[in-house]
Amino acid sequence: MIRAVMDGRERWFDRIDTPGVEGRDDILRASLEKAADDLQRALGEAGRWKWGRLHTLELRHPLGGGGRAFAFYFNRGPIPVPGHNQSVNKMEFDGASFAVLHGPSMRQITDLADLNRSLAILPGGQSGIPASPHYADLMPPWLAGRYHALLMDRAQIDKVSEGRLVLEPHR
Repeated sequence: MIRAVMDGRERWFDRIDTPGVEGRDDILRASLEKAADDLQRALGEAGRWKWGRLHTLELRHPLGGGGRAFAFYFNRGPIPVPGHNQSVNKMEFDGASFAVLHGPSMRQITDLADLNRSLAILPGGQSGIPASPHYADLMPPWLAGRYHALLMDRAQIDKVSEGRLVLEPHR
């Protein structure tokens, strides 16, 4: 492929659905013009183009699909995100909408020499309850590529705990 592009051999570039014979430069020019037209239609003038205006993430709760009120309460986003399906911060999308289909979820760095120096982050929050302040509080640091301490020592956990939830079977 590299040799074909560098040599510009017409047989690789000719559009067989047209009467003329196109070469590499014709096809590359037409492709660039079409891409620029598509971007201008979607984003306006070239100086206003931002990847995050097309490439967005929405964290969808299973109940968020039950209508607008449910989506407003349960879902978070859409928010502009960086990344691409071929980048380190891989955010996979389909070519039709550029909305994120899937990407990195929990990220964790474990220090095996000292587990209390381990770090982690979730894309949403620690709680599955939308009314909780911890439902989506980890989204900003997750988006920024930051982490929080992933404590393993009971005494350190107890120092920073806000409360304890005890689940007991119904009797």
